[in-house]
Amino acid sequence: MTTAKQSRYYADPEKAKEFAAALLVKAGLESEDARSMAECLVLADVRGVDTHGLARLPQYLDRVSNGRVNARPSIKITDKTPVVAHLDGDNGFGFVVATRGMDEAIKRA
Repeated sequence: MTTAKQSRYYADPEKAKEFAAALLVKAGLESEDARSMAECLVLADVRGVDTHGLARLPQYLDRVSNGRVNARPSIKITDKTPVVAHLDGDNGFGFVVATRGMDEAIKRA
């Protein structure tokens, strides 16, 4: 079996976030959602978790372009109790939906 070696490329994290966010906006995400998702991807790379960083960006962009992920989900939050809610992510990216869910949980805490 033959394996190709790929050299590492180091980029400024802020520039990498800007680049990733710009690609996500171009794919159809809201600017705030794109920045949040880009932040998560770059943080994974900075922490050394390359498998969950910017290397995934082409796959995520493909998922938007082929309709497997909703770039602009209509996230619905339904109260269950004063401290519990149900969140419907409308097939949006987990980064986006989870961030909204955490924001809602903090409000209810």
